[in-house]
Amino acid sequence: MDLESSLLEKLTESPSIRELLDFGAQYFGNSLSLYDSAFRMHSYSATPQTRYEELLSSAREAVYISDAILEDMNQNHTFQALNEGMTDISDLPNEKHAMRCPLFSGGQFLGFIGMYDYNHPFRDSDTGDLETFRKAMYIVLRFENPLISSGTDAYVSYFQQLLQTNSINEAQIIREKNSRLSFRPEKYLIVFQRDPDCIYPKKRVASMLDKNPLRHYTVIDGNFISVLVEKDRNKELDAIGLRTIHSFCEENHLQAVISYEFTEDTYIPAAYRACLQLLFHFPSGKRLVHFSDYMTDVLLKSASARNPPAMFIRPEIRRIMAY
Repeated sequence: MDLESSLLEKLTESPSIRELLDFGAQYFGNSLSLYDSAFRMHSYSATPQTRYEELLSSAREAVYISDAILEDMNQNHTFQALNEGMTDISDLPNEKHAMRCPLFSGGQFLGFIGMYDYNHPFRDSDTGDLETFRKAMYIVLRFENPLISSGTDAYVSYFQQLLQTNSINEAQIIREKNSRLSFRPEKYLIVFQRDPDCIYPKKRVASMLDKNPLRHYTVIDGNFISVLVEKDRNKELDAIGLRTIHSFCEENHLQAVISYEFTEDTYIPAAYRACLQLLFHFPSGKRLVHFSDYMTDVLLKSASARNPPAMFIRPEIRRIMAY
């Protein structure tokens, strides 16, 4: 029986993700794993056994793909291939290889199925067969999908809706539709962007930020990662959280802007746009800056982009300059 027919028969049993991965691993003769877009392992095949079982166990315990392998994936253009929907084969330590087949939903990259040649080299047919296997995985993911947020966190959804508005009036409409929700009165935004040297995907960065002690909500919007921080009465905790954020930016090649503090939820879109303006004109040599320290510079650059700078100088000053 060919792979497609075998998969159809397997699907009649309503398999779990783990059961489908076990089935695939038996067919390919190599282990399979399922990763999300943060490169976090969600499931893996229990069979077949390999003489690299210790290496596999370490990967499973680590949960996330290691920084060294992420760096290799970046240099080998694996990220680009996955985002373009292409199955990619790249080198692993010990002269082994990984085959990664991307998963998408509605045009959004969800993660990938990974296969590793720890038992025997890949066959010429494995790429096409893994892409056939992916079709069966899509069917199972309709009923059991750890790669997509459950959407039960209404506050994150509310935050995301506010970020995407363009005015206080639009934000007010969102506020009224979510009248049962409200963030703490004292709050601020931190908006992150990655340097070219940052090897982490945006969702990986977001998941790492979730370990920060500050009370916060995280949303990925385009190329930016936005964190809404609700201030704590414990000022020492806030200070520790900000020091952690600064170290995090230094260690992971990120730039970040902290907005001014505000009270109304409807100010979130304005605070977000203010942070983006400063990110577009980010001070050199900095990793984490407060918008309030550069507010005048941002306002001048924004105004001079629309009008000649001379328009903002009094005639008397221009005469003195000319003299």
